[in-house]
Amino acid sequence: MDKYSALYEIYPRLNVLDISPTGSGKTTSAIQHAEYLVTRGKNVVVVMQSYKLLEEARNRLHADTKKRTLIFKGKTQEDICPFFKELTALYEHVITSYCKDCKDRKKCQYYKQINWIKQRRDFDGMCIFTVANNVSIVLSTIESKNVTIIVDDVPISYLLEPTDVITYGELEQIKDYLSSMENTTLMQRVVDFLFADTFEIESLRNDFVKYGGEFFRAETEKLAAQAKKDPWNEDLLDFKIIYKIIARLQENRSFYKEKSKKTVIFSEDNIDFYRDYRILYLNATPASLETRETTPDYVIGIPSLYELLGDYYLFFEPPPLNENWVILQVDGDDYKYSKDTIANSKPVKNCIKEILSLNDGI
Repeated sequence: MDKYSALYEIYPRLNVLDISPTGSGKTTSAIQHAEYLVTRGKNVVVVMQSYKLLEEARNRLHADTKKRTLIFKGKTQEDICPFFKELTALYEHVITSYCKDCKDRKKCQYYKQINWIKQRRDFDGMCIFTVANNVSIVLSTIESKNVTIIVDDVPISYLLEPTDVITYGELEQIKDYLSSMENTTLMQRVVDFLFADTFEIESLRNDFVKYGGEFFRAETEKLAAQAKKDPWNEDLLDFKIIYKIIARLQENRSFYKEKSKKTVIFSEDNIDFYRDYRILYLNATPASLETRETTPDYVIGIPSLYELLGDYYLFFEPPPLNENWVILQVDGDDYKYSKDTIANSKPVKNCIKEILSLNDGI
């Protein structure tokens, strides 16, 4: 039995944090644990960095588990939606849909995925593989809190506090654009909120209650319709933050903003939402402030993101000895580095070459 399943049998609701180094078998154990849960009628959501990694992980499942497994893809994937090119082009600007005008709705691959989940959620364990952007959609479709979420090598902040950044110059352009349109009063209020130093979120919520969600919906649909007329227009403005704030108001969920000299950072607060689920977070190099173990000693009184989700069990195990591999974990006292940074780092490459030159047998 894998280590996560053994722990689950004793503490079925306890979260898990595994920061064991690369090569220690975290992903292998996670796949085994997913199978353990599914065969016992439990639901699992596995989150990885890419669909390619998800395909590779799914291929490691036993045949019986594969039948209960789905790789849930977003509409911007080529094999999911016939409008994927348009949606990809608009993704950086507005949140929109072509579903209403789609003649293939009944045989839509995206909704087939939704129906696949609905048909199994009440009577059978299932495993859904997906990327971070789709997790909330998958969880809302499952409609159960009794789900284990396995987050493999994806920063936990991507789920708990996803952020968007916009410059003041871009906000000014949006403000001017909305001023030229009729009936966009509520969206203009959202822009004012982003600009203001003292504009409280509660004031924005009061506007939403006062005018009603239908006004927001009408304004956003009008904006989306304008963008859909010319999705390839390189001058389209970035309205994502505006749309996301409106969505948070509609769902009555928390968010906040931070201002710097040149930008506004909008962040969703999903702590309460994910606290209801059991989460396995697997990451050899989690970012500072994400976990208690990686929070600098001089930071006092600020709980880590993972700590906010509740109690967790920590795994930190060295990789097993392997005569065919040398594991190098690159780290620093003050910084955490992404895999892309390491892969393209000349100092790291030179260091590896030097090590190899000293060990001709490797």
